[in-house]
Amino acid sequence: MLRAYRGRYENGCFILPEFEKASIPNNVNIVITILDDVSPGTQVKSSSTKQIVAQNFLRAMQILRKRGFSEEDNTAINDLQNGKYKPRFEERL
Repeated sequence: MLRAYRGRYENGCFILPEFEKASIPNNVNIVITILDDVSPGTQVKSSSTKQIVAQNFLRAMQILRKRGFSEEDNTAINDLQNGKYKPRFEERL
């Protein structure tokens, strides 16, 4: 017998409403079908997460502007620009 339950997948967890979760018997095989639609709550969380990340990035850039880079940072940037960290694929062949 097949039964369908509607829930969502969020942050690595499959979330079902409690009343539906209680109706699923123990020790059964489950098949998950992914629908193309996105729940409205997920879209809001996604945009707010992007906003938080952008704010954190802006804050970090403002701190760098005030304090500048350390000598170690400047050395690492110069090494990166000079190609020190470029992968060498011929060594892997």
